[in-house]
Order: sequence, then C-alpha cells, then structure tokens
Amino acid sequence: MTARPTPDTTTAPAPNHARRLVTAVGAARVIDLPVDLTADMPQFLGSLVHPEVVELTLTDAEGRQLHGLVHQKSGSWARFTLGADSTARLETGGPRDLWSERAPLLTHWTRAGRPPADAYSLTVHTGGEHELSYQGYPRFTLPA
Repeated sequence: MTARPTPDTTTAPAPNHARRLVTAVGAARVIDLPVDLTADMPQFLGSLVHPEVVELTLTDAEGRQLHGLVHQKSGSWARFTLGADSTARLETGGPRDLWSERAPLLTHWTRAGRPPADAYSLTVHTGGEHELSYQGYPRFTLPA
C-alpha cells in the first residue's frame, strides 16, 4: 500500500479514477516506454516523483492493458494503452503533463542499469528540498 503524503490527504475511490481514465478525452501521441510501468521499481520511483498521483492498471475484455495516472487536485491525468512492443499510446489531459514529469527519472533508471532502491541516496536540505541521486549524479528534485 502506498503511503499518503500527509495524514490529511484523501483521494477519491478507485472506481472514480478508473471511470475518468476510461472516458476522458485528451491529447494523444505514441511514446517509447523505457520500462514496464507495472513493475515494482518503476512504481516506487514514480511514487517519489508523484506522491499525490494515483496509479492504476486496468485490463479490458480483450486482455489489453491500460495504465493510468491521476492527479486529483489539478485534474491532470495520463492514460497509457500498452502496445505489443515497448511503445504505448499516451493520452493526457489537465494542466500538468504527468508523463513528462515522470519519464526523466525512469529513463535514467533504465540507462543506469536498473539499480535497486538501496543504490539511490536521498538528500533533504535545510530548506526542505528533497533530492534523489544515483552515484551522486544526476540529482532529481522531488516534492517535499
């Protein structure tokens, strides 16, 4: 179970998010996926970048997987219809492009050889900023 970013954070029930992902209409493009979005480490890294984003995977009657990200506060969402290869049809909506925020860390993780979670270090600065790094570089600023 993913931890909530703050004790008073609540989210809509999962069926509400699923309904939004299935029915929403947004801008579409085909992307190369650097990772399996449903694997443990990509989901862990994604939760660091997006602590307030709900992530879910749905399977339709034909067995196709649809993966989604929903940021309830901003109304932003991203829907990935996974292809047979390492591509996906990405559709997005709302003021934030959730995939563009998450993709750099997942791409770096893949290029670094997919290191385990304990290979990363987290620095919390006196001003409250959080930085995640692998072998000291690069540093990814995370939400506090």
